[in-house]
Amino acid sequence: MSNTLRSLALLARGIGIAAGAFAIAHIGNLSLGEHGLAVWWPLNGIIVATLMIAPRERTARILTAVTAGNLAAYIYSDFGILSGWYALGDAAEISIATWGLRRFVGDRVALSDTRHVLAIVVTAVFAAIPPGLVCAVLAARVGHHGFLSFFRTWWLADALGMILAAPAVVGLVDLFRRRRSFATRVWIESGLMTVLTFAAAAAAMSQSSIGTMDLAADARYLVFPFLIWSALRLSPQVTAVAVMTGALSAACIATPFVHPVMASAVAHMFAIQLFLGIVGVTALLLAATAQGMRDALTRVVDSEGALRRLSVDLDRAREDERARISAEIHDELGQELTALKMEVARRTTDDPRWRLAVLPQIDRTIASVRRLATDLRPPSLDHLGLPAAIESHTQQFTRRTGIRTRVSIGQAGHGVKEEPALALYRVVQEALTNVARHARARSVSVDMTEDEFALVLEIADDGAGFDEVGKGQGLGILGMRERLARVGASFAIERRHPAGTLVRCRLPLARKVAA
Repeated sequence: MSNTLRSLALLARGIGIAAGAFAIAHIGNLSLGEHGLAVWWPLNGIIVATLMIAPRERTARILTAVTAGNLAAYIYSDFGILSGWYALGDAAEISIATWGLRRFVGDRVALSDTRHVLAIVVTAVFAAIPPGLVCAVLAARVGHHGFLSFFRTWWLADALGMILAAPAVVGLVDLFRRRRSFATRVWIESGLMTVLTFAAAAAAMSQSSIGTMDLAADARYLVFPFLIWSALRLSPQVTAVAVMTGALSAACIATPFVHPVMASAVAHMFAIQLFLGIVGVTALLLAATAQGMRDALTRVVDSEGALRRLSVDLDRAREDERARISAEIHDELGQELTALKMEVARRTTDDPRWRLAVLPQIDRTIASVRRLATDLRPPSLDHLGLPAAIESHTQQFTRRTGIRTRVSIGQAGHGVKEEPALALYRVVQEALTNVARHARARSVSVDMTEDEFALVLEIADDGAGFDEVGKGQGLGILGMRERLARVGASFAIERRHPAGTLVRCRLPLARKVAA
């Protein structure tokens, strides 16, 4: 029973595909007019896109149903003996195009990849040649058309059908699958661009545009701004749909005005085909390139975010390790050195000269150990807050370097949280290190002010100046800027006049609400 139901379902699906192919082909046949040729033939492009989207194992069934529906449409439109040849030519063209696309791009067409768009164009151009040659020979023998004029028009019509229709079908399917991820604004903008492209193509292909070259030269430019907007602003999928909509509009408007005399009809049709081909391929390639650039920018932003998060984790781990090492140095090594000093003092009572020589050296070692521990992680920052830590560090800086230091803090910075406080302290530490190493300064000032909106920290010196310090591209300055950015603070460094450098940090604070 299940096999019977499965067979009936497959039969119904095949009949539906054949009916759809018949409807599309019959509508296309109705637009042929007396000259018997079309501006473009979308059926083959639609089927190629369907075969690329459907699983490979369904290719033979879909192609058989499409050929049957296409043949019925040709017979119904009184093509006579040429009906079978035309249907077989379309089937051969679809098979060649599908095989070529799968060989070039695999089982999935990505409109955001310029290589895939070029593969569609190249495959369409070459796949339409063999069937076009065979059908042109048959049409010439029957006496319907001349060989060259029929082949050129058939070839361009079928190639345009695949170039314009296949991406549109792929784009529509992609848009349907991702419909929940688009905002309403995007849908409105996409629909508006499609409607405007349809109207612009209709105006470009109007009777007056075809009949007068001066108006045609103006009217045919109307489609370009809308397609460029779709390509740069929206997506390749929307652009492909807009291109197909414009091509349908152009074909529907232009066909009734093509002169029934064969030579004139082919001349006008060839110009329209070239116009649609150039506009369509350009828009599709521009959209793919723009989407590729947007994707690359997204990857860069994501990579930058990942690196920033990694930097935050590394800094946090480094600060934790500094705190641990500082505690061990202060507690373990400091206690051992103090015990050593007491033991030396006890054992050297008989020789006071040796005692006077050794004990000062031990005191200097203890002081150095404490300074190293403080540099790694100042205890005053954890216990007394940011202002006390800055004042303590500037005092040590003055003792080590001899550079005069003026500190003006007042009541600022007492309520700063741990992470921003640590970032500001490290900035002071790095800035003073740069002053000692590069600035050749005689004095430095550290000012911190606070209002209801922000905490501002400024470190200024009277040294060599900003230009001679490396123009702000050193690792230390980059580290300060990155560290402050992670806590939401801004960083600026500028040259003072007549001499010196100014480092300014601004940390936004939560606005205080009056009681």
